[in-house]
Amino acid sequence: MKIQKTKPAVFCIAAAFIIVFALLANFVSEANAEDLTTSVDLPVIMYHSIREDGKYFGKYVISPQQLKQDFEYLKEHGYTPVSVSQLIEYVNEPMAQLPEKPILITFDDGYYNNYVYAYPLLKEYEFKALISIVGIYSEKESAANEVKQSAAYSYLKWEQIREMTESGYVEIGHHSYDMHSASARQGSKIKSGESREAYAAVFAEDIIKLNNLLIDNSVNLSPVYTYPFGAYCAESETVIKTLGFSVSLTCEEGINTIKKDSGLYLLKRFNRPYGLSSEEFFKDIGVE
Repeated sequence: MKIQKTKPAVFCIAAAFIIVFALLANFVSEANAEDLTTSVDLPVIMYHSIREDGKYFGKYVISPQQLKQDFEYLKEHGYTPVSVSQLIEYVNEPMAQLPEKPILITFDDGYYNNYVYAYPLLKEYEFKALISIVGIYSEKESAANEVKQSAAYSYLKWEQIREMTESGYVEIGHHSYDMHSASARQGSKIKSGESREAYAAVFAEDIIKLNNLLIDNSVNLSPVYTYPFGAYCAESETVIKTLGFSVSLTCEEGINTIKKDSGLYLLKRFNRPYGLSSEEFFKDIGVE
């Protein structure tokens, strides 16, 4: 007997495959959705100057050896230093994820010793970090071409900043052009009695001046405003958001909870002083 193949049988088989694949795809999608985190704890560490001379060690100055021990501690305890770009992507992209134990490493003020000591360690450990510079410091340093730089007191030059950003290990944050002073303004904060309009004009002008300097020197700026002395106000947040900043950093201490579809403003940071071992410092702030 000759058995004839029928089209309905072919259609049934094809339909069955389609149903099976659809079910599998739905299962995988649901499984992936369960794996996606919608919030993550983020410690942020704030470093400043790094020097060899022990007589200067203190609240804002540590040794290169101490920094290396900190990095070793983070590596041994499974922490992954992330970039600001990764944080922005995480909060804005539904499928974007961060490492299991993320941490943000920051350096304030733009000291030349960050280039001498921190930059090589970032490359050695393959860590990412944010260095927030003060524009007028780097402008003056870069203009003094005939003066040899000192790891004790010099600031970064444009070519050093550019080299670090091009490496992929360093992002550059905005620490004001010339508002890093303990004046009546308290950094970039509004002054008592100053109108909002006058303040917004002065603050925006300062920001734009550093932005233009970075553009002129072919340096990419990460959309981060690091408040000098951690001093901020409602008016300052309005200005930086209007100018396109996605992140702002304070000096208040605490671990941040980063959530999907949320902002990255007024992030808290832990200052890293000299005098505590890496284990003591990190355990004290809950980084274990």
